[in-house]
Amino acid sequence: MSRLTHLTSPFQLGKLTVRNRIVSTPHTTRFPRDGYITDDYIDYYREKARGGVGLLQCFGSMTVHPSSPYQDWGTVKNWDDSSLPTFEKFAEEMHRWGAKVMAQITHRGRRGNGSVTEQALVAPSPVPEKVSRTVPRALRVDEIREIVAAYAAAARRLQRAGFDGAEISGYARHLIDQFWSPQINQRDDEYGGSFVNRMRFGVEVIESVREAVGSDFTVGLRISGDELIPGGRGIEGAKEIVAYLDQLGCLDYFSVAGATGEPVSIGHRVIPAFDAPQGVYAQYAAEVRKATDLPVLYTGRVSDPEFADSLIADGICDLVGMTRALIADPHLPNKVAADALQDVKPCVAMQQGCVGRGPQGLYTGCTHNPVIGREKELVDIAPARTTRRVLVIGGGPGGLEAARVASSRGHQVTLLEARPFLGGRVAISSRAPMRPEWGHSIDWLVRQVREAGVEVRTGVEANARLVAEFDPDAVVVATGSTPHLPQLPGADLLGVITAEDVFAHPPQLATGASCLVIDLFGNAEAGLAAHALAVTGSRVRILTPYHMIAEMEEKSTREPVYDNLCRAGVEIITDQEVVAIRPGDSLTVDLEQVYTRDAGSIEGLELVVFSDGARPRDGLYEELRPGPWETHLVGDAVAPRGILEAMLEATRVARQL
Repeated sequence: MSRLTHLTSPFQLGKLTVRNRIVSTPHTTRFPRDGYITDDYIDYYREKARGGVGLLQCFGSMTVHPSSPYQDWGTVKNWDDSSLPTFEKFAEEMHRWGAKVMAQITHRGRRGNGSVTEQALVAPSPVPEKVSRTVPRALRVDEIREIVAAYAAAARRLQRAGFDGAEISGYARHLIDQFWSPQINQRDDEYGGSFVNRMRFGVEVIESVREAVGSDFTVGLRISGDELIPGGRGIEGAKEIVAYLDQLGCLDYFSVAGATGEPVSIGHRVIPAFDAPQGVYAQYAAEVRKATDLPVLYTGRVSDPEFADSLIADGICDLVGMTRALIADPHLPNKVAADALQDVKPCVAMQQGCVGRGPQGLYTGCTHNPVIGREKELVDIAPARTTRRVLVIGGGPGGLEAARVASSRGHQVTLLEARPFLGGRVAISSRAPMRPEWGHSIDWLVRQVREAGVEVRTGVEANARLVAEFDPDAVVVATGSTPHLPQLPGADLLGVITAEDVFAHPPQLATGASCLVIDLFGNAEAGLAAHALAVTGSRVRILTPYHMIAEMEEKSTREPVYDNLCRAGVEIITDQEVVAIRPGDSLTVDLEQVYTRDAGSIEGLELVVFSDGARPRDGLYEELRPGPWETHLVGDAVAPRGILEAMLEATRVARQL
């Protein structure tokens, strides 16, 4: 019996009864192929249904008309009945596990890239979108009416396929939202100008959808409580829209989030990242409730089940979107229902595995859960045929995952870690002020390893002699990597350190001390170190030979880093290469401009911090490989990469032992 009685209670949403208040909201995944649902897509959502989620809202940005892009975001198209068979298969499978299922229907308008779609994008007016900077063409009135009809047909198609409802997107600057905005909608006909005219397209869509599906099909609308941009719509504007649409009598609920899809400096806030608190936009949901008697679904950075329960208990909302939490652990609802909160695998909102993979053309995954996107291969852990003695060397994410999975299969597992603590370099970097929840994933792994009965020994430096004394059947070497200092004149001077040193051994500096952080690798580490120094009172500059800091990070991670650096007063210097560091009363860094090779320097530095990646620690593996035991190498000890790669290699090896 769960103590979170509000979150686990059933709820009536229109004519639809959901078994709990937990919702997986619409999001893109790149599982579709050519706009159609795939078996991988079904596998991905099946785990959420099996895991006990109340309501699945699927197919983020599913387009209702050929003039709306789907190729660039790898989304589903719902234009004609060719999609019907896969819709039917999807709905039947989700219902088999007790989940209710809806889908988002939308037209993205000018949001996209015309080069990918090979056709001009469309919008209320030819005002360029601020992310792709594509200039769309203005829709004709007859085209508007065709799109309205397409929404209705798409909703009816879902209903025919067995879906329980549809959510219309008036959010993130999709087409309905574009018509609402006087910044974008500059028309002078019946669809532009006054508030009523700008609302007309959305009203026609909602009314046509309701007419097409009747009263038994749940229909909702998603809206931003505050666009968070100068001149954008704030909460009072959102409440005005909600009150106006409520009186139509066609909707069953409103879904409330925050921010908008543009410009770049704000776009990342649509999916609030690691720097945002739990429930960052919840106040907007509370305000929207004042404008309507309909149920309100809140979504936006809710990963803690206890916090989710409090949102409902406090009357903020009726249902809670926990989308990324359900990616990290699709079985979160069942664990909450069983009052096993300690077993819920946490979402730490770093975004590299979920949001960050999409722009690379990769399907949705999770940094800390390698099963996601690989359900067919990894969802089940089979018991071992024979119990073996397994020695895992290294207590970072890879080593912990290998030990956890091997032990759960029935092996006798011992884990050795040279440091006095577990978690490896992740545990160290989790001390960064910008990563308040980063260490939660390590906490979960450590807890699971100990509960699985793994013998854990910290402060033990493994070597070939010690391994021989254990007499293992198999050894998994997960010794990780070592931060790298570049081979530059002066890199060995006192006051020259790595970014990891900033977190492992925070330097004691006077207020106003001058620091230079050098980003040679292009991930978030340099930005995290610069921010950590700045918030403790140092004067910080961050420099890179590239065009931007954290250049190799996807923007959903990079933009929060930039945001926090700017707010902390960090000076950003690009296109400069470090050639030497010189000693003196203080440190001097000599530079060259990467194109002109003009010389320059930065003087008066008390601290120089390098972020130059890492190098593998694979020496022990090479020493052990000829031994009488089965030997495996995983994670950064193979080659320094991300946590997901370490976890994936580790879980695959442990399943083969």
